[in-house]
Amino acid sequence: MAVGSSPTGRIGGIIRSFTWFKNAIKLNCYDCNKSFFKDKGHYNWSIKIGERQFCSSECRHNTFFSRITVSCDNCGKDVLKTSSQISNTNHNFCCSSCAATYNNTGRIRTDESRGKTSLSLQKHYRKHGKALDEIECAWCGERFIRETHSMRKYCSISCRENGASKNLSIAIKKVVAEGRHKGWISRNILSYPEKFFRRVLLNNNLLDKCQINFPYKSYFLDFYFPERRIDLEIDGKQHKRLEQKTSDERRDKILIDSGIKVYRIPWKEINSDNGKKYIKNEIDKFLYFYFKSEDYSE
Repeated sequence: MAVGSSPTGRIGGIIRSFTWFKNAIKLNCYDCNKSFFKDKGHYNWSIKIGERQFCSSECRHNTFFSRITVSCDNCGKDVLKTSSQISNTNHNFCCSSCAATYNNTGRIRTDESRGKTSLSLQKHYRKHGKALDEIECAWCGERFIRETHSMRKYCSISCRENGASKNLSIAIKKVVAEGRHKGWISRNILSYPEKFFRRVLLNNNLLDKCQINFPYKSYFLDFYFPERRIDLEIDGKQHKRLEQKTSDERRDKILIDSGIKVYRIPWKEINSDNGKKYIKNEIDKFLYFYFKSEDYSE
C-alpha cells in the first residue's frame, strides 16, 4: 500500500481540513467582490499590517496595476480607480472633501438631525475630557454648545458668513463716516481667470476693443466693449453665494436699464479635461454672442 493512502492518512487529512475550515473566516475579495475563505490567523496578521484581502493573485494584480481613469463628479479632476471600485459606487470622487461637498449640496437638515449631531459632538467632547459652554449665536440668537476655550461665535456656517458680511459693512461705513475712505479705486491686479480671458481676447483680436476693469457708476466692469456696449463678467466661486447672487442681480438690472448687455461666464478650473472642454465651450458661445450682437457697427 502506498504511503499516504492508508485509512489513517486519509482520516488525518480530513481532520486537518475540518480544523482549517473551522478556523477559517469568510471574506469578500477587494477587487472582484467574490466570497472566499481565509485562515483566521493569517487574516488577523494581514489586518495588523494593513493588507487588503484578495481571492487570487490575479485580483491582487488588477487592483495595484490595472486601473481606469475616471473624472471626479465634483471638481472634474482625473482619478485612477479599479473596475470593482467603479462598479461598487454610483459616483466617483478624488477625495473625501469633494465627496462631502457633492453629497451635502442642497441637503436640507431637519431639527432632529441637527439635534443628533449636537448630542454626538457633546458625547465626543466629554469622552476626551473637554469642557463645554452653552452660548448664544452672535447672528441668529439661537443657543448652541461649544468648547470652553473655543473662539466660535456662530452656530452655523451661514450665520458666520452673514455675521462677517455685516461686520465688514459696519467697518466700511465707519471709515466713510470718519472721512478716511479714499473712494473707488480701480483694481490693479487681475485674478487668474481674468488673466486667462485677457489672453483669450488677445488671441481673438478683441483685446484692443475692450476696456479692462472699466469704472461705471459704482461698479467695475471686468471687460467692457464700448462699441457694442457689452460687459463680459468672469464669475468665481464667490458668485455662487446667495448674498453675491442678489448683489449681481441688482447690478445687472442697473446696467441693463442703462443699455449695457451683461454676459456672465462662471469660472471652472482648467486642470482637468472636463474643465478645459467647459471653458472652450463658454468661449465659443461668447464669441458667437459678440459677433451676432445687434449693436455691432462696421
